[in-house]
Amino acid sequence: MSFSSRKVVVDSPARLHLGFYGINKDLDYSYGSIGLAINAFRTVVSAQYVRKSESSQSNAKLNQINQLLKKKNINKNYTLEILKSPPKHIGLGSGTQLSLCSIYALNILLNLNLSKDECIKLSTRGKRSGIGIGTFYNGGFIVDGCKKDHLYPKTLFNLKFPKEWHVILINDTTQRGSFGKKESDFFENKKNKTETINKELSFILMRGLFPSILYKDFSNFCDNLNRYQELTSRFYKINQKDTYLSNDISKIIRFASNSGFKGVGQSSWGPLSYIFVESKAEANDLIKTMESKFKMYNNLDYQIVSITNTGYKHKII
Repeated sequence: MSFSSRKVVVDSPARLHLGFYGINKDLDYSYGSIGLAINAFRTVVSAQYVRKSESSQSNAKLNQINQLLKKKNINKNYTLEILKSPPKHIGLGSGTQLSLCSIYALNILLNLNLSKDECIKLSTRGKRSGIGIGTFYNGGFIVDGCKKDHLYPKTLFNLKFPKEWHVILINDTTQRGSFGKKESDFFENKKNKTETINKELSFILMRGLFPSILYKDFSNFCDNLNRYQELTSRFYKINQKDTYLSNDISKIIRFASNSGFKGVGQSSWGPLSYIFVESKAEANDLIKTMESKFKMYNNLDYQIVSITNTGYKHKII
């Protein structure tokens, strides 16, 4: 295989954003969030040489990459192709994974020798949360270290998640979460108004969620996640009437909670929501029950996923 004919493929997991443990600026740092990498809805991007540069990416992203190539005196034409990508704006962090996959594919193809920090900076991701970046590199359970000025939020803690635990994902195909200017305006208006919530969320994270994962204490994990989600939902009351963006999902989550499944919540702005279960068999049984009881909701999709404890991977073909 000649160098000019090779193709670089980069594959990364999607992420569930379990919420911020802070928003306003405390002790000179703002935000701070937690999340998980899942083994479904993966992003796959390929890069290879062509006669004329082309891409399925946005022009803005291409311009940044081409400026870098010009600066490095690299005169090569390439194509970027999105082979697989999750739905946008439902709570999976598709933008971060797509951006980083593309940059890493070109970094390898063109021998740019970019550092991790340089790749992240070029991606322009991590304006508030570092979960997408953390899961791209490491997988597992991520706690980011808050936001410092213009820097991206770095990973504070990275834990391997119990492999036997599974997650039921529920998506309302008629809904889309907030993004862009609407999202930015929301966070700007929320700063300096959430001090009490921040303190309690940090306490639940450090004294509840974190140790329950370390000791594989499923019941305690679910109880603490439930409380964590109840508190974080207060951040979003102005945008959604309930804890969940989708009213249909809200009814199903309420049913699951009343049936003893406490590890529930919404990923980021939603509508994608989740229910943690101890095994895949338990997940299958619960989905059958929910589909039977709520068969009138044909706008909902159910999927069983597990947590992946590894980040991105690449291959050259």
